[in-house]
Amino acid sequence: MASPNPDEALPLAIGITTLPSRIDRLRPTLDSLKAQTRRPDKIFLSLPRRSFREGRAYDRPAWLGEYEPLLEVVDCIEDWGPSTKLLGCLDRLTVPTCLVIADDDMRYRPEFLEGLYRHQCADPRSSFSYWTYRYGPFTIGQGADGFSFHSPNLAGIRPFAERALRCQALRLMDDIWISAFLMRHGVSIKSLNALVEGARTIYEPAHAVNQLSAVEGKLGRGAVMIAGARHLQESGLMGRRAQAMALLKKAYRGGRSLLRGAAAAPKRLR
Repeated sequence: MASPNPDEALPLAIGITTLPSRIDRLRPTLDSLKAQTRRPDKIFLSLPRRSFREGRAYDRPAWLGEYEPLLEVVDCIEDWGPSTKLLGCLDRLTVPTCLVIADDDMRYRPEFLEGLYRHQCADPRSSFSYWTYRYGPFTIGQGADGFSFHSPNLAGIRPFAERALRCQALRLMDDIWISAFLMRHGVSIKSLNALVEGARTIYEPAHAVNQLSAVEGKLGRGAVMIAGARHLQESGLMGRRAQAMALLKKAYRGGRSLLRGAAAAPKRLR
């Protein structure tokens, strides 16, 4: 895949995925990506054979063919959850590429890709998103706001993902482990929020079908982030020092729990 514009350094590819319950609602997202001021060279829609979250296969609407050849459906054997939008298209990137991952339930503003593309080409040692935030030691880029990469910086991400995605929480939220991979490999994540005028976001929600933000309890966003961050550190994916510190904290939490249990236990009668 090459950029059709010889003045541009990199081709521009988009990675998205979806759920069986949402695939019929993809049109607004696809239409907004087609209408960008910097049109993508390819949109990869990565679809597993079966959705583990919904427990069923995909019925692909015939109208997806209307978006070819810009749109390419990538068949994936395994479902990695939201991470499928990144992992599914990696083998299609045969030359250095500006890859942007995006969400399937958003309608993106026309300048969305142009800002990411321009900054990514100018600073290939970084990644960019229109919204970033700190969580513990991590700077997180959000796929909903676009998350861009210089594809050579993703070398080695598949084995990292295989270890990260052993954690069920990280199969529900890809932003944190992708950001952790970049941090581990010295790739900074920079915010482009200053390019978004006023209090706007770079997108408008297209629908609210089966969104993870509505889930509560153990699968809620907060619980998933805590479990995911712990796994990344305790598994050694963030290095031995981070692993040692995480395991010490885990032992400390366990010790405090034992002490609380002992204090709450009834006194033995003599």
